Amino acid sequence: MHLYSGASVGAAEQQWAQASDQPTWILMQRAATAAQQVLAQHFPAELPVAVLCGSGNNGGDGLLLAANLHRARRPVTVWLKGEPRTGSDAELAHAEAKKAGVVITNDLTALPSPAVCVDALLGTGFQGEPRGAIADAIRWLRRQPVPRILAVDCPSGLNASTGAVGDPECVVRAGHTVTFIGAKLGLFTGQGPGLTGAVSLHSLQVSMDGQPMLAHLLNAEDLHWPRRSATTHKGAQGHVLVIGSGAGLWGAGMLAAEGALVTGAGLVTAHLNPACHSALLARAPEIMVRGDPVPHALQPRQTVVVGPGLGRDQAATMRWQTVCRLLTDAALPPQGMVVDADALWHLAARPFQRPEWVLTPHPGEAARLLDCKVADIEADRLQAAQNIQQRYDGVVVLKGAGTVIAHAGHCSVLPFASGAMATGGLGDVLSGVIGALLAQGLSASAAAESGAWLVTRAALQRAHRQPVVRATQVLDNLAETAWHLGFRAESRDSSALATRDASGRSIT
Repeated sequence: MHLYSGASVGAAEQQWAQASDQPTWILMQRAATAAQQVLAQHFPAELPVAVLCGSGNNGGDGLLLAANLHRARRPVTVWLKGEPRTGSDAELAHAEAKKAGVVITNDLTALPSPAVCVDALLGTGFQGEPRGAIADAIRWLRRQPVPRILAVDCPSGLNASTGAVGDPECVVRAGHTVTFIGAKLGLFTGQGPGLTGAVSLHSLQVSMDGQPMLAHLLNAEDLHWPRRSATTHKGAQGHVLVIGSGAGLWGAGMLAAEGALVTGAGLVTAHLNPACHSALLARAPEIMVRGDPVPHALQPRQTVVVGPGLGRDQAATMRWQTVCRLLTDAALPPQGMVVDADALWHLAARPFQRPEWVLTPHPGEAARLLDCKVADIEADRLQAAQNIQQRYDGVVVLKGAGTVIAHAGHCSVLPFASGAMATGGLGDVLSGVIGALLAQGLSASAAAESGAWLVTRAALQRAHRQPVVRATQVLDNLAETAWHLGFRAESRDSSALATRDASGRSIT
């Protein structure tokens, strides 16, 4: 599914009006009908409805919805902020609601409770912080049960184009969001996934053709997996070198190495602090361990994962500089490279570009890469990922709710968010998983998208039944999750083959 800005959706609406020679009022009627359908399908019918409306077209959608509900004999009350602009579609909707006999008030205490609540306060063009009576209405909605709140087009207080929130204490959290014409990026990344609830998209019979797409919302059909034929061997499945785990940071490199192993790398060698070798081998004896901090040279089909637990001291700096020299001086370039955690810290100190690498920053690391504040990253996660990609080349995986993956000319967004994943170590697992997919021949973009999807799905299997998911639990789920996603090995069993003589009789 394509993701758009609020401005692009508005342009499509005007383009439809010009091409069809019909007023946009018709689209407001269709939006109200769509919202009424969602309300009937997903919210309790025995409760009255409180519709909170702003004075713009988003409020117009709510006013028409209220008129429809009143005509259907559903108890409904409208809270309206101000008067719609003269000559606007919202003014027509206001007149329609009054004509239908809808009760309209500017007193929040007059709204029914308990009730199904409809947020039609602020539309997809809103940016910044809500103020005045609108802010009071949002705070009233925040005191209502989330499962009984329907947001029209987007939750009020959320920037529908970026997923940013101006005031975390003054934004609606809905149980369901019905959005129109085109899916807005901000519903699926940043703060959006935690505010929208379930999302329904209704096109209103308007095409988004010709409008610029911001990103693509990934689905399982977009993923790519390596082919493991029945006759393959470990040398054909690549060799991942994990460079990390300095003093006191042993676990990170271990998690990355095991992530690479479980995701199918033919060989995994861990260049980690010798103090953690015994612990790693006790858990995964298939992994080779080396005491030297960095390999002396690269061999065919080797992929480098550098950074998990690397550290930031002088020894870590020297290891990073050696890796950089290895990359730039090697006659044989790596199959691919994943740069994570502390390696990103070192990279930001002396930026350079490589087309084959995958950078996997969280927002804090992204801020250092761009020499800005974390708030600047969260204000527009898509733009931040694009800026990192332009500065450093390769593919960028900006982790967080609605992970953004950026490479030259294209961005994709993962449709996942879970508080259970807010724990250390998952990024280390991800770096190893992406490294293994690179080693097995996937492109950097395919490895980043499929790897991020795989790790998140493996975590969500646990998140459905526990509040926090540990990285080792994700490792334990990876293989089965990958199999269910379609990453499988071909097998051949000839044990049941019968041998027959010249007359056709079985002789086995």
